[in-house]
Amino acid sequence: MARLITPLLGGLLLIAALLSLSLGSTSVNMAGGLLDWLRGADTLEAIVIGDIRLPRTLLAICVGAALGLSGAALQGLLRNPLADPGLIGASQGAALGAAAVFYFGLLSFAGEMAPALAGL
Repeated sequence: MARLITPLLGGLLLIAALLSLSLGSTSVNMAGGLLDWLRGADTLEAIVIGDIRLPRTLLAICVGAALGLSGAALQGLLRNPLADPGLIGASQGAALGAAAVFYFGLLSFAGEMAPALAGL
């Protein structure tokens, strides 16, 4: 069963990545824009594909992979297929850190990033 699912999910990821590169508020030729970007041309299509859509797509793939791996690691560590971060108190600890920043004014050097840093 796993031999069938893995290529299927890989194909769905490729389709989703290509759709992410081709869809947007500006209509551009995806293949031409990607080739122009690889050649270093300064066309509108190359800028839209290479500087806006490609980083967004790659970041989405990396974040999704990291979330999936961290969930699988947590479930494997606890040997519980229904495990989530709330089970060990990670979500509550992050909320406590963010609330402490608001209440005590900690990490004032970090500015607007202080609650996020305290949550980590």
